Amino acid sequence: MEIRTILHPTDFSDSARPAFERALYLARKAGAELQLMHVTETFGTDPIRGAFDARLDEQAFYSTMFARADEHMKRLQAEAEGRGIRAKRVHAHGSS
Repeated sequence: MEIRTILHPTDFSDSARPAFERALYLARKAGAELQLMHVTETFGTDPIRGAFDARLDEQAFYSTMFARADEHMKRLQAEAEGRGIRAKRVHAHGSS
């Protein structure tokens, strides 16, 4: 079986770091592309959302959170590529 892609979902926490290292190892060993994935939270249908609606621009909030996440992803991508591993950033958004 050929492995072409390794997916590393991350929340950028300290506890995600060992999983990143393992994903790097597996990608290098398989000669696979490493896909770095992060899900940026949106408000969704949270019952307290109404408390924020009057004062919060949801799109501006999401844009800010996305930009912060992308900066983290760029650093992880650069680290992977610095180790000779092809890496790609994958963004998603949603609510839990």
